[in-house]
Amino acid sequence: MMTQKRPQSSEFAPYYGTYVMLVPDGDFLEILETQLRDMKRLLEPLNEKQADFRHAPGKWSIKEVIGHVNDAERIFSVRLLRIARGDETPLPGFEQDDYIKTANSSAQKLSALLDEFTAIRRGRRPTAKSARS
Repeated sequence: MMTQKRPQSSEFAPYYGTYVMLVPDGDFLEILETQLRDMKRLLEPLNEKQADFRHAPGKWSIKEVIGHVNDAERIFSVRLLRIARGDETPLPGFEQDDYIKTANSSAQKLSALLDEFTAIRRGRRPTAKSARS
C-alpha cells in the first residue's frame, strides 16, 4: 500500500514550495479527479470566442493556458514515471513560452483541448472523435 504524505522541503526545488503547499490534504487520486471535474465544469460553458480571450495583448488566451496545462501534465507524468522507475538522470526543464509558440492551441477547438486534458489526466489516449478539431 502506498502512503500519501506531503514531501519534505528538501525533496523539491524551493520554487515549487508554493505549489506543494496548495495541494489539499486527502487522497491524491480523488483530488486529481475533482480537479478534472472542476476544470471541465468551469470551461465547458465557454464558446470559442470566449476561449480565445486574452486579458492583454501578447498574453496567453484561455485556450493557450489549457494547452500549457496539457503540456505540463505530460511533462510531469514523464517525470513521475522516471522517478518511480528509479531513473536518476537529471530531469530536463522546459521553456513554456517556446512550447506555447509551437503548440498552436488557439487553432484547436476548446472541446478538443478539454478532451485532451481528460485523456492525459486519466492516462489514456483521446478517442478519434474527440481528437478531431
